[in-house]
Amino acid sequence: MNQVPDALSALDRALDETAAIPLSCLTPDVLSDQLVGLQTMRAKFDAVMCAATAEADRAAVQTVTGHRSLPSSIGTRAKCDSMPIARDRTLGRWVSGYPEIAAAFMAGRLTRRHVEALKALDNARTRAALFEGQAQLIDAAETCGWKDFTEVLRYWMLAADPDGLEPKIQKQNRAVSMRTRDDGMLEGKFLFDPLEGSAFRTALEFEIQRLFRHDAELIAAGEDRTPAQRRADALFNLITAGHEHRDGAQSRPLINIVMSEGVAADAIARLTDPEGVKQGDHPNVDPYELPIAHGDVNKRSELIDGTPIHPLRALPLLASAELRRMVMSTKGEVLDVGRKARNFPKALKQALGAARINRTSHCDSPPPSSKHQAGLFGR
Repeated sequence: MNQVPDALSALDRALDETAAIPLSCLTPDVLSDQLVGLQTMRAKFDAVMCAATAEADRAAVQTVTGHRSLPSSIGTRAKCDSMPIARDRTLGRWVSGYPEIAAAFMAGRLTRRHVEALKALDNARTRAALFEGQAQLIDAAETCGWKDFTEVLRYWMLAADPDGLEPKIQKQNRAVSMRTRDDGMLEGKFLFDPLEGSAFRTALEFEIQRLFRHDAELIAAGEDRTPAQRRADALFNLITAGHEHRDGAQSRPLINIVMSEGVAADAIARLTDPEGVKQGDHPNVDPYELPIAHGDVNKRSELIDGTPIHPLRALPLLASAELRRMVMSTKGEVLDVGRKARNFPKALKQALGAARINRTSHCDSPPPSSKHQAGLFGR
């Protein structure tokens, strides 16, 4: 019964001893190694906190102090904010239902951010697949950098949602809110789905670059604006001018999507004959899983910057899109952009962006074949 208090006392003493060490005496390489080790220790501590908080909630320890909730009880006793305690309780409850993830968290193989990202995948449509895929996702967390890990999760979520409900929810959740502050300034926030967000970002960046070129005159006059101010001015210009050409024609924001040929064919079958897909009339189409995956050029469906896009969300753009056939190597290197596209610098620039070669992550082995086809279309 005294094991827990003794362990906590030993941990408290170890932290005091560590805090007393002057870090300035460590060489940069040693200090770097120690910081990496501390990340693992922090993950273990977070896991213990979440597990202990969830167990305390199940035991209703708040009744000891007469409080109605565990966070208010512990927050009052520890004289701290109760919100982190509530978050620990929520995460601890969730991870207890996924034993492999819980064990990896407790061992420091997963950080809290990894576990929170995995928790975000959990919904009524994906719960069974998430339980079965714990080992695969843990392996991705241990072998991928953070950006690649989030891409793996995004692809996993899309593959587990063949009916396209998730992008429909994203579309429904689009929003813009504004309020006038007490000082009269207008403050707002927005939320777009990935495609609308890509169009918005591209249009805004075009205007930012235009302003940046004109800022040379301001600098010569001893004036300048910060990057944040330039973004605000660019957004205002786009809204007031409507992003129109001099002849009054409306300019369209550019969206570039990289989609493998097989993924496009699969999406077309699902869109044109959904009942046939469910009944097995299309032998190459799995009604329960999309043929998309991170790191496989045969299974790409993403924006040119690597953001995964649900194929059924991207497919309607084909009606007004410019198509470019690309031949890619297993490493994602663009070998051919098509005979006509070779003469256009913009097309080649887009191809280089789509290649995303020399990735720093080593979380995926290349497929066995040497050449693949991918379609790049934009609007």
